[in-house]
Amino acid sequence: MSLGLMSGSFGGGSDSNTSSSTSGFSLIMASLLKAMGEKERQTQQGIDQNNRAYNSTSNGINDISNVIVRAIGGVTPSTVVSATGTDSERIEKAIADASTKYGVNANLIRAIIKTESNFNPNAVSPAGAKGLMQLMPCNIEHYGVNDPFNIEQNIDAGTRHIKDYLKTYNYDLNMALAAYNFGPGNMASRGISNSSDFYKLPSETKNYLAKINNLI
Repeated sequence: MSLGLMSGSFGGGSDSNTSSSTSGFSLIMASLLKAMGEKERQTQQGIDQNNRAYNSTSNGINDISNVIVRAIGGVTPSTVVSATGTDSERIEKAIADASTKYGVNANLIRAIIKTESNFNPNAVSPAGAKGLMQLMPCNIEHYGVNDPFNIEQNIDAGTRHIKDYLKTYNYDLNMALAAYNFGPGNMASRGISNSSDFYKLPSETKNYLAKINNLI
């Protein structure tokens, strides 16, 4: 698959927040409707109500109480989100707030959330990454996050995290995204110092870059 990678700066979130808000909300709501349809077809037998582990095979629908799960950021453990999109509204507001606060384009934040967790605030990866922007334990500690499953805290910390990588790599978007997915230490150990070295990236990270670039 051709990555169609873009390099260069990707800051200045305030310019596109207003224009992207409606399309971003529509993306979340469209995913919501799809998840609702999928959930109706899921058998309820044998589903662990306490399992909120990220399960890509079943699209992350593991909790019988989660009528609306991955598409819009799902539900809190005890509250089913109605079609009014309560969580999606919180997600959009948190994206707008973090975009303004840290100068990161709202579309980039939204694309990372879509790719990392498909808008499920309770997502947990096999590696232990948590929440909407899939924060690792070291990131949770570094950014002082008390609850990684909290929509606002996770998006705030995740946006700070990608902004730190943007600054580290002189606002080269794809270098920052590669570091977000693969880790700066892994990149350094493979001798990846610019986009011309991306052939050294694992397939997962190459696919990650392609997905993000297709969304922004």
